[in-house]
Amino acid sequence: QRIHSLIKRSDNMSDVRIALYDLSGGMIRSLSVPLLGKQIDGIWHTGVLAYGKEWFFGGGIQCMTHEKFCASHGGRRPEKYIDIGRTEILEDLFKEFLEEISPRYTQSTYNLFKHNCNNFSQEVCMFLVSTGIPQYILDLPNEVLNTEMGQMLMPIIERATADMQTGLPFNFHPEAQSNQNQMKGNNQTNLGKNEQKVKRPSKSEAKKVDMEKFPLLKKNVHPLLSSERKSCNLIIDKIVEKSKNILSESELYTLRSLKVTLLHGKIHSDFLPSDSYKILVRVMGSIKELKFKVLSLFRIMALFVAKDREIREFLLPLLKNIEEGKESNQSVIAMLLCTTSNLFSTKIGSDVLLEEETLQFFIPAVINNFFQPKVEVSQFASALIFNFGLKLTEADDGGVDYLSENLLHIFLGSFEALDKDADDLSLHRRLMAIGVVLVKFHKQCLELIFELELDQKLSLIANESSRDGCAKPLAMELL
Repeated sequence: QRIHSLIKRSDNMSDVRIALYDLSGGMIRSLSVPLLGKQIDGIWHTGVLAYGKEWFFGGGIQCMTHEKFCASHGGRRPEKYIDIGRTEILEDLFKEFLEEISPRYTQSTYNLFKHNCNNFSQEVCMFLVSTGIPQYILDLPNEVLNTEMGQMLMPIIERATADMQTGLPFNFHPEAQSNQNQMKGNNQTNLGKNEQKVKRPSKSEAKKVDMEKFPLLKKNVHPLLSSERKSCNLIIDKIVEKSKNILSESELYTLRSLKVTLLHGKIHSDFLPSDSYKILVRVMGSIKELKFKVLSLFRIMALFVAKDREIREFLLPLLKNIEEGKESNQSVIAMLLCTTSNLFSTKIGSDVLLEEETLQFFIPAVINNFFQPKVEVSQFASALIFNFGLKLTEADDGGVDYLSENLLHIFLGSFEALDKDADDLSLHRRLMAIGVVLVKFHKQCLELIFELELDQKLSLIANESSRDGCAKPLAMELL
């Protein structure tokens, strides 16, 4: 009878949702295919959203508002929300349930494989709505963490998990807890205060080492560009000849002006004729046989200054076809990668590429292209990831003193692609990407190298007796 008296009426029902967070910060999404041979979208942490709060298993059962949880964990937001159902169970009864199961959910009982936040969310959802969380979340430990490569990622995952375990357990008896706090003195009583124990490295901890100690790296610290432009003369003549029936006289004149700019203009500073990208995108869409010629022209055009709007509207959507599966022609992929690298030659192009939304797409897509069969694709992808790493470390000179998720992707993705069977130029460019991040965030990178035993990959390249070229000496310098 007491249980039934605590059942809510339908007008007081509470929605139950899952907040799904990726503990890897997107890293596993970009590295899972080369590391594990299959696509894994995240290392999942879940919290249950009900009664206007977020309930989760960290250092015991914990509870706070959803926004406070996100703010207390560095602004981390869920990858998505999953609707589980609606419950008629009163919050008071729910709290009694949590108190009953709390001895099984403590800091000492936490186990990343067998007894984690997702097991807690499963039990809570079954109690509230008799429906569990998606099975793929529960299956994650067996699918990923039990693999050899999954074990390599364990230190990073455990560090992220530790962040979720800060704070005091949910207070089932506020008055008793208050008395305990008074006896103990000014104890920290919420996650926000307790989070001080898990903080970003200080500037002194993240101090970069002197680039002078890396002479081979230093002489290459500039964007890698493809600046040959003599071929644009014949390319534009061919495009003009084939496009006379679809372009107006003014548009043909723009293309002729473009030829003069590309042949005789000053790269990095001279502006392209207005609407050049717009006209050529229309040509490429109308005359399929000109696609590769237009893309070859874009490679040269990227070395010159264009309006921000033109890059975003006409060029950027094309470049995003480097995503695995969207473009099957290896030569086209190579040209798209090369064009993207050349955009780093101007401030406007760099600013567009370094926007967070663009970075989140490009970096995983470029890393995936390390493993394409055509060697030119691998080489241009490696050059592009170095350019991203170089520009991001330069941008972080504005006081940022910790390794960002984007730089972490570049650092680990480049390390994982240090395959002794790769061509020397690709290896050299990946080592350069590793080097610029290592120099800027020396202490944090060293921790990752030794935790994941990545120094063994450097040793394989540095000690390979049959290898000639520039990769081996650079590997020895970094080692």
